[in-house]
Amino acid sequence: MVSRRSFLIFSVLKLSIAMKPGFVKGIILGAVALVLILSMFNIDRGLADIRIGRARFFVEIADEPEEYSRGLSGREKLAANKGMLFIFSQPGNYGFWMKEMKFPLDFVWIKGDQVVGLTENTPPPQFTTYDVVNLPLYYPPEAVDKVLEVNAGAVEKFKIKIGDLVKLKR
Repeated sequence: MVSRRSFLIFSVLKLSIAMKPGFVKGIILGAVALVLILSMFNIDRGLADIRIGRARFFVEIADEPEEYSRGLSGREKLAANKGMLFIFSQPGNYGFWMKEMKFPLDFVWIKGDQVVGLTENTPPPQFTTYDVVNLPLYYPPEAVDKVLEVNAGAVEKFKIKIGDLVKLKR
């Protein structure tokens, strides 16, 4: 599959070959170059947009079993206003662990389009062997169909609370 950026570059090259030299060619090439440069700084491309109250996060979507298990494990950090949204096909009391996590998280438990629970400042494991048998599991207060993992402190910072409406844009 050809990326949008590759397609634009190819189109610019095709255009520059077809056009005669001159002012118009310079303007068009300059404009396209500007668009390409600006698109490089769009770090949120490919991420879903989730809003809860006044909070806005750009999230990776986990909706397959292997993604559920891996989650954010092994990452050094999570950028501000980023996260991972776990989407399940049906509501359930899904347990979450902090396997191979290197930073603390907040969990936002979501059912439908509403926050139904919060688990804040969940610490990463204190041991280095990542013995999964001894890892604590964190559960929602009721069946949920989505779970949002964000940096610890985000729930407090954005004053996310039970009952808040959730808007997801993919």
